[in-house]
Amino acid sequence: MPGRDLRAIVPRDVAENVCAEHKDAIIDTVLRLFFDILACGVIQRDMQPRNVILRPQKHVSQSESGTRFCDMTECPLALEVDCEELHMVMVDFEVLEFQEPKPSFSKRAVQREHIEKEKSSYLEAWLL
Repeated sequence: MPGRDLRAIVPRDVAENVCAEHKDAIIDTVLRLFFDILACGVIQRDMQPRNVILRPQKHVSQSESGTRFCDMTECPLALEVDCEELHMVMVDFEVLEFQEPKPSFSKRAVQREHIEKEKSSYLEAWLL
């Protein structure tokens, strides 16, 4: 799978320097991905940074050197991750459960409600 897992993108030793904009974009994208899969009836029981891959952002690698995607100079993702164009995939479905599909989980309004409930725990566990 081309791309890098979140452990490589945001190693623990620099996670505290990631700006709020990047943290929000990453966690929102990861949780939307989780709920899109849940809508199909698959419950990922091993939600870990190693199981989420950020696909290559072609426009980032082709952009001019020095293009910044946030204003925080300490953010390790400022030159590397465009918050508006995150494309992530989930891998490693070894620990999962199946249930009846719930198509409502693919709706953005439903996802937003659940993301707001879960976001703080993922921010704390993954990016703080």
